Amino acid sequence: MEATELPAIRAIVAFDEALRDRLLLACGPGTVAAARVLAVLTSRYALAPAALAAWQLGHASGRHHVAVAGRAVVAALAAEAVATTAVKMIARRRRPPRSGRPPNNRSMPSGHTANVAAAATALAAATDSDVVLATGMLLAVLTAASRVAVNRHWASDGVAGLLLGYACTKLTVPLTVRRP
Repeated sequence: MEATELPAIRAIVAFDEALRDRLLLACGPGTVAAARVLAVLTSRYALAPAALAAWQLGHASGRHHVAVAGRAVVAALAAEAVATTAVKMIARRRRPPRSGRPPNNRSMPSGHTANVAAAATALAAATDSDVVLATGMLLAVLTAASRVAVNRHWASDGVAGLLLGYACTKLTVPLTVRRP
């Protein structure tokens, strides 16, 4: 029996397709434009340099808490990038069909969502703040929804990205955030 024949997998695929169809019907041009801006802001090419700058500026200015937060986010994003790439290579899930672009096999998990979840979890650990974690996870959920809205991912890719980003950070935090 192939994996796609399993009842659980069929249920996930049906859920993904139904949710994508509803989101695509509900999204107007403004929603799609906002989703594209969010994609740029939540890429590791935006988050990693910002975290690295916070780490270095915090260190240079003597603001230890800023340096620790920046270091925690850099480590979390590095671990998440390796894990996301590995899972994408193993899962080889096709992206949703898009007009004008051929689908590829790099859909699972959503790297943008994993980036946000990793950064949020690292910042929350560095600041010891549940509010930061809740706000960051809300942003991760919005990122996942935006990736579905622009037809780049399935909803389950977003869930996988959120869980992967959170898990990677939980592994890196003990190495980067030390409590006195």
